[in-house]
Amino acid sequence: MLTKFSRFASSFVALLSDTDKSIDVDGRFAEIKEAMLACLLAQLSNEATLPKVFLDVSRAVEVQTLWYLRSDLFGFLSASCGEHVAQKKLGDITEMFRGIIPHNQMPNRRRTER
Repeated sequence: MLTKFSRFASSFVALLSDTDKSIDVDGRFAEIKEAMLACLLAQLSNEATLPKVFLDVSRAVEVQTLWYLRSDLFGFLSASCGEHVAQKKLGDITEMFRGIIPHNQMPNRRRTER
């Protein structure tokens, strides 16, 4: 039920926005999830066990869940490869959410380009 409501809300927000294109939420969800998992897998070559964030991302079933898991991903990446690299990787993933997350939740583009 919540998944259907989330899809409805995302579609409704897209209708209210100034874009005329239809958003494939399910397809974008899969792309974002793959990108987050690939980012984690690149850092896991030295790890013996999977970190909690990897399990959380792999179990996520909604876009909002992935959105809120970005902070956990950033913490893991910062610890393993440094904050600057983590910011770059997370910035690319964050941009994938544009159009499916409400506009007021997205960071300002000028702020992310610093």
